[in-house]
Amino acid sequence: MFEVECNQSGIELTFRVDETFSGMEWTMLDPSRLLQVLINLLTNAIKFTKDRPQKAITVTIGGSWSRPPKCWNEVTFTDDEKPKTDITEKAEWGEGRIAFLWLKVKDTGCGMTMDEQKKLFSRFSQATPRTHVKYGGSGLGLFISKSLTKLQGGAIGVHSEKEEGSTFAFFISTRLAHPPADHVAARAVQARPVPRRTMTGEEAMQTIKLNVLIVEDNLVNQKVLRKQLQKFGWNISVAGNGQEALEWLKDSVYWRNEKDSSNTEDKHELDIILMDIEMPIMDGLTCARLIRDYEHQGLLAAPSAPHSASTTQAQHRKTLSASSASHERAEKQSLRLPILAVSANARMEQIEQSLASGMDDAISKPFRIPELWPKIRGLVKRVADADTRTKS
Repeated sequence: MFEVECNQSGIELTFRVDETFSGMEWTMLDPSRLLQVLINLLTNAIKFTKDRPQKAITVTIGGSWSRPPKCWNEVTFTDDEKPKTDITEKAEWGEGRIAFLWLKVKDTGCGMTMDEQKKLFSRFSQATPRTHVKYGGSGLGLFISKSLTKLQGGAIGVHSEKEEGSTFAFFISTRLAHPPADHVAARAVQARPVPRRTMTGEEAMQTIKLNVLIVEDNLVNQKVLRKQLQKFGWNISVAGNGQEALEWLKDSVYWRNEKDSSNTEDKHELDIILMDIEMPIMDGLTCARLIRDYEHQGLLAAPSAPHSASTTQAQHRKTLSASSASHERAEKQSLRLPILAVSANARMEQIEQSLASGMDDAISKPFRIPELWPKIRGLVKRVADADTRTKS
């Protein structure tokens, strides 16, 4: 997924499987949210490593049978207290042994001082005021990563030294699961350098035609974003509020109401929703909750045609190059419609509420299209499939 950026910058990207991962090849987890955190960490690692004399990033996956302590392998976790409500106690997680899956991203970037590290993981927080000027970004990614790991019963942390590089790590709570019946044996994964590719990010966006629904009450914002995305050949639809979005969905390929037997060829195709949070008539949070409720009732489901674009367990395995799976919960996740929260006033409570309401990730506006693309790439299955085919 990150071959282009690494190749262009001469970065060696390596994936390793720690020996502690043994016995945890099949677990119950939310693959899309785990992937979002990993994408955020890798995006930052590339950004702060590409101008360094030594350019290397190593991603390591491992596990633990006990909850990692606050200080773990030099990394200090934030909000590491055990949550009051254990998500793994829900019936859907089964009765497998509790395990903690961890991922670590180590880079040879510019590193940070201790004072700079203390400012991380807060809304719109960056190491120094000059970080945005030199590297870009809103500083929202690490805050979202913190919220996502917390929702999964885990925590995120960092260890860094100025001019030496940084190590970001996070863990989530899981339960062991039985492999699918058609699975013969999980293949061992070995560390390997990333193969070379030449396609740029903008070229990648032009190679696949996505169907996007923009839910935004501001007409100017609607027009600007629509024009930006249409230049890539994407099919863009708009809705002025949550209620309009729900009505639009009822005429899309996702709608599964048996009373509506009209030809699916006349239905709107859809890959992802870009959802504003604060809107009149119906806000984005309410709309997202209703969409997830419709999915639970079976009224909304990903189409079975090849153009379907929801997040799947297969995407998670291919992206991490590991055999970790989420079994039944991932099967439900494969029917999930990707929703990206978009807000100009991304308060801490608002981001947490958006994730809790059923949205999959968030981005703060104004944003640049290169900042939006990694978010879409991490949520839309069809994009991940295209990356995999290109790689092979």
